Amino acid sequence: MRHSFIDKYSDLTTPIHALHPRVKLLVFLALLFYFAAVPITWWIVGLNALGLTLAILIARLPFRFVLKRLMIVLPFLVLIVLFIPLFQEQSWTDAGITAARAFCSILALILFMSTIPFRILLDELSRLGVRRNLSFRSSHLFIDTFLFSSMSSNAWS
Repeated sequence: MRHSFIDKYSDLTTPIHALHPRVKLLVFLALLFYFAAVPITWWIVGLNALGLTLAILIARLPFRFVLKRLMIVLPFLVLIVLFIPLFQEQSWTDAGITAARAFCSILALILFMSTIPFRILLDELSRLGVRRNLSFRSSHLFIDTFLFSSMSSNAWS
Protein backbone atom coordinates (compact mmCIF):
# COMPACT_ATOMS: atom_id res chain seq x y z
CA MET A 1 0.00 0.00 0.00
CA ARG A 2 1.44 3.36 -1.03
CA HIS A 3 0.81 6.46 1.07
CA SER A 4 1.58 9.69 -0.76
CA PHE A 5 1.89 11.76 2.40
CA ILE A 6 4.81 9.75 3.77
CA ASP A 7 6.02 7.64 0.85
CA LYS A 8 5.96 10.37 -1.77
CA TYR A 9 9.72 10.32 -2.51
CA SER A 10 10.69 6.95 -1.05
CA ASP A 11 11.06 5.26 -4.45
CA LEU A 12 13.75 7.51 -5.93
CA THR A 13 17.05 5.99 -7.05
CA THR A 14 19.77 7.82 -5.15
CA PRO A 15 22.71 6.58 -3.07
CA ILE A 16 20.82 7.38 0.13
CA HIS A 17 17.69 5.57 -1.01
CA ALA A 18 19.83 2.56 -1.93
CA LEU A 19 21.13 2.10 1.62
CA HIS A 20 19.64 -0.76 3.58
CA PRO A 21 16.82 0.40 5.92
CA ARG A 22 18.65 -0.89 9.01
CA VAL A 23 21.72 1.16 8.11
CA LYS A 24 19.54 4.25 7.77
CA LEU A 25 17.83 3.47 11.07
CA LEU A 26 21.16 3.07 12.89
CA VAL A 27 22.56 6.28 11.38
CA PHE A 28 19.38 8.13 12.30
CA LEU A 29 19.48 6.89 15.91
CA ALA A 30 23.19 7.74 16.13
CA LEU A 31 22.46 11.25 14.87
CA LEU A 32 19.69 11.69 17.43
CA PHE A 33 22.02 10.56 20.19
CA TYR A 34 24.72 12.91 18.89
CA PHE A 35 22.35 15.90 18.72
CA ALA A 36 21.04 15.20 22.23
CA ALA A 37 24.15 14.17 24.12
CA VAL A 38 27.25 15.78 22.64
CA PRO A 39 28.01 19.33 23.77
CA ILE A 40 28.04 21.54 20.70
CA THR A 41 28.50 25.17 19.70
CA TRP A 42 26.94 27.28 16.97
CA TRP A 43 29.53 26.50 14.33
CA ILE A 44 29.14 22.75 14.95
CA VAL A 45 25.36 23.14 14.64
CA GLY A 46 25.95 24.93 11.33
CA LEU A 47 28.15 22.08 10.10
CA ASN A 48 25.50 19.56 11.18
CA ALA A 49 22.77 21.44 9.31
CA LEU A 50 25.03 21.77 6.27
CA GLY A 51 25.77 18.03 6.30
CA LEU A 52 22.07 17.16 6.59
CA THR A 53 21.23 19.62 3.81
CA LEU A 54 23.86 17.99 1.61
CA ALA A 55 22.36 14.56 2.36
CA ILE A 56 18.89 15.89 1.48
CA LEU A 57 20.27 17.24 -1.81
CA ILE A 58 21.93 13.87 -2.56
CA ALA A 59 18.59 12.18 -1.84
CA ARG A 60 16.99 14.62 -4.34
CA LEU A 61 14.20 15.55 -1.96
CA PRO A 62 12.50 18.72 -3.24
CA PHE A 63 13.13 21.87 -1.23
CA ARG A 64 9.41 22.62 -1.04
CA PHE A 65 8.66 19.14 0.34
CA VAL A 66 11.28 19.51 3.10
CA LEU A 67 10.16 23.06 3.85
CA LYS A 68 6.53 21.98 4.27
CA ARG A 69 7.59 19.32 6.78
CA LEU A 70 9.74 21.84 8.64
CA MET A 71 6.91 24.36 8.79
CA ILE A 72 4.79 21.85 10.72
CA VAL A 73 7.31 21.84 13.56
CA LEU A 74 8.69 25.37 13.36
CA PRO A 75 6.06 26.96 15.67
CA PHE A 76 7.03 24.50 18.40
CA LEU A 77 10.70 25.36 17.98
CA VAL A 78 9.89 29.04 18.36
CA LEU A 79 8.02 28.26 21.58
CA ILE A 80 11.02 26.29 22.83
CA VAL A 81 13.31 29.25 22.24
CA LEU A 82 10.90 31.62 23.96
CA PHE A 83 10.05 29.55 27.01
CA ILE A 84 13.30 27.80 27.96
CA PRO A 85 14.97 30.96 29.35
CA LEU A 86 11.78 31.92 31.17
CA PHE A 87 11.36 28.65 33.06
CA GLN A 88 14.96 27.50 33.43
CA GLU A 89 18.12 29.29 34.33
CA GLN A 90 19.54 29.20 30.82
CA SER A 91 20.55 31.97 28.50
CA TRP A 92 18.95 32.80 25.19
CA THR A 93 22.02 31.33 23.51
CA ASP A 94 21.45 27.98 25.21
CA ALA A 95 17.80 28.06 24.16
CA GLY A 96 18.84 28.80 20.59
CA ILE A 97 21.30 25.92 20.56
CA THR A 98 18.59 23.62 21.94
CA ALA A 99 16.25 24.72 19.15
CA ALA A 100 19.03 24.26 16.58
CA ARG A 101 19.62 20.73 17.86
CA ALA A 102 15.90 20.03 17.51
CA PHE A 103 15.96 21.54 14.01
CA CYS A 104 18.82 19.23 12.98
CA SER A 105 16.98 16.26 14.49
CA ILE A 106 13.88 17.14 12.47
CA LEU A 107 15.95 17.44 9.28
CA ALA A 108 17.37 13.99 10.00
CA LEU A 109 13.86 12.63 10.61
CA ILE A 110 12.59 14.09 7.32
CA LEU A 111 15.53 12.55 5.48
CA PHE A 112 15.05 9.19 7.19
CA MET A 113 11.29 8.97 6.70
CA SER A 114 11.41 10.20 3.10
CA THR A 115 13.93 7.63 1.89
CA ILE A 116 12.30 4.45 3.26
CA PRO A 117 8.88 3.13 2.22
CA PHE A 118 6.76 3.08 5.36
CA ARG A 119 5.81 -0.59 5.05
CA ILE A 120 9.49 -1.58 4.83
CA LEU A 121 10.25 0.60 7.85
CA LEU A 122 7.56 -1.16 9.87
CA ASP A 123 8.88 -4.57 8.78
CA GLU A 124 12.44 -3.65 9.78
CA LEU A 125 11.29 -2.28 13.13
CA SER A 126 9.36 -5.48 13.86
CA ARG A 127 12.46 -7.55 13.00
CA LEU A 128 14.37 -5.48 15.53
CA GLY A 129 11.77 -6.25 18.21
CA VAL A 130 9.66 -3.11 18.17
CA ARG A 131 6.09 -3.93 19.18
CA ARG A 132 3.65 -4.86 16.44
CA ASN A 133 0.93 -2.47 17.58
CA LEU A 134 2.98 0.26 15.93
CA SER A 135 1.51 -0.81 12.60
CA PHE A 136 -2.00 -0.51 14.07
CA ARG A 137 -1.22 3.03 15.16
CA SER A 138 0.31 3.84 11.78
CA SER A 139 -2.87 2.75 10.02
CA HIS A 140 -4.74 5.37 12.06
CA LEU A 141 -2.19 7.94 10.91
CA PHE A 142 -2.94 7.15 7.28
CA ILE A 143 -6.70 7.14 7.82
CA ASP A 144 -6.48 10.52 9.55
CA THR A 145 -4.21 11.87 6.81
CA PHE A 146 -6.58 10.65 4.10
CA LEU A 147 -9.60 12.17 5.84
CA PHE A 148 -7.83 15.47 6.44
CA SER A 149 -6.60 15.71 2.84
CA SER A 150 -10.04 14.90 1.45
CA MET A 151 -11.72 17.40 3.78
CA SER A 152 -9.24 20.15 2.93
CA SER A 153 -9.50 19.49 -0.82
CA ASN A 154 -13.31 19.63 -0.56
CA ALA A 155 -13.16 22.84 1.45
CA TRP A 156 -11.08 24.58 -1.23
CA SER A 157 -13.09 23.34 -4.20
